[in-house]
Amino acid sequence: MVSTTKQAAARRKRQRQYERLQPQINALYDDLHQRYPRTFVRDPEQMHPLKIGIAHDLRVCVATPPRVLNYVLRLYTTQPAYLRALIAQKPRLDLSGQAVGTVTHDEREVAKAYLSQWEKRRQLKASRRQQVDEEPRPSHTRQRPSDSASAPAASPSPAATHHERRVPDTWQRILSYLATSAGPQRPVDIGVALGMNNPGGILRRMRERGLVQQVTRGRYEITSEPLNTQASLDS
Repeated sequence: MVSTTKQAAARRKRQRQYERLQPQINALYDDLHQRYPRTFVRDPEQMHPLKIGIAHDLRVCVATPPRVLNYVLRLYTTQPAYLRALIAQKPRLDLSGQAVGTVTHDEREVAKAYLSQWEKRRQLKASRRQQVDEEPRPSHTRQRPSDSASAPAASPSPAATHHERRVPDTWQRILSYLATSAGPQRPVDIGVALGMNNPGGILRRMRERGLVQQVTRGRYEITSEPLNTQASLDS
């Protein structure tokens, strides 16, 4: 019990540190694409594995805290397109875009395992989302206990529409992204994909409402039945 509590506290601490660094992470991620367009590419078809030891080269060229650089490289190298480049054993590139290395058989097998897990999680989430969409929505219309047959329909009261309030648009964008993404996502991944500066705070509120859940290392995923928890927004 004590060990579990300590692990949870450590995860929360890492998450807070990550969120504090998020503006720097987003800025460096974009900067690397601009400074080294032949190495850090956005087109999945043009993506190549990075040179082994490229982090050392970047520390010499880029003035940034090592932790921020590590986060950026992890963000780039965990993309499905990057894993597919490893599986295809494309040449590894240095900062000038020159081929300087190859992908080993073991590295290829590890990438295949990661990509397989990613695809299974994506299929599972799509299946859950489809089941939720197909479930009938309960009606919340209220009738008076007497004269219900003859009395005209009354306008819905605030109480009657209490559970029909929509999820905020920002939350809905995050839910839609997580429902079709590669398993649990880091706040910085969501921020880059959706153009948000601080999704970490939003994700914490969504977690409190039961819309998302946090897994290891500050990653978030959608709950099994996210659309059925809209009523919790008003609790």
